[in-house]
Amino acid sequence: MALTADANSEYLQRNSGTFFSTASMSVLFWVKLITDRNANFVPWIIVDGASSYIGWDSPSGDGVTIRWEQSGAGEPNIDSFTYSLNTWYCVGLTRAGNGANQTIAYRRTLTDTSWTTASGTFGNGDITPTSETVLTNFFNTTTGWLAGPMANLKEWNAVLTGSQLWIESEQYAPVRTANLQAWYPMDDDTVAGAALDRSGNGRDFTVTGALTLEAGPPIRSWRNLLHPNNLRPAIFKPGLAR
Repeated sequence: MALTADANSEYLQRNSGTFFSTASMSVLFWVKLITDRNANFVPWIIVDGASSYIGWDSPSGDGVTIRWEQSGAGEPNIDSFTYSLNTWYCVGLTRAGNGANQTIAYRRTLTDTSWTTASGTFGNGDITPTSETVLTNFFNTTTGWLAGPMANLKEWNAVLTGSQLWIESEQYAPVRTANLQAWYPMDDDTVAGAALDRSGNGRDFTVTGALTLEAGPPIRSWRNLLHPNNLRPAIFKPGLAR
């Protein structure tokens, strides 16, 4: 399953709990854009109290171009591309610091056999996130929503390699549990369940609006796995594999 915003003011957000350090981070998720609304949309963004941010962002007034973006002079961005509608993409970002090419963007479709990558410099300092928003733009939660589903958001307090991220993109359950900050499979029978952090760290999202569930990317299910000791047993439901 996957979570979908269908209209204005539908999103997930959390404004409390521990957030990862952007000085050493990795984030990965699956997403599908169904409709070109000819408007800004932001599937994932972290923001600090001073409005500094890192996010996967589309420019204002453009409904299909999207890139990784950081706040700062000129809004530095990495891996700008034109989204193919109704296509599942797995996208990720790693950041090892402020230096040249220490930020790497990753992108693939279901049929790709390797990552499309781009490196760049997000040098506007390391932000300390105080908010994380999914399926819409933190700065415009009313109209900045993604017209399509999102699934299997994983976050680490570590810089994963491209090979590690590829393995993570192939299945719902985290392979690397060390430094796992949060995991939101969004593969649940209810919207409320899909908003829960299944890493065991309790960093659950709050649901706003009438989000819906639909089919997620056809990757390896986590439902029939035995749980590792450091993940909540409740996340695994033996016998319910899809």
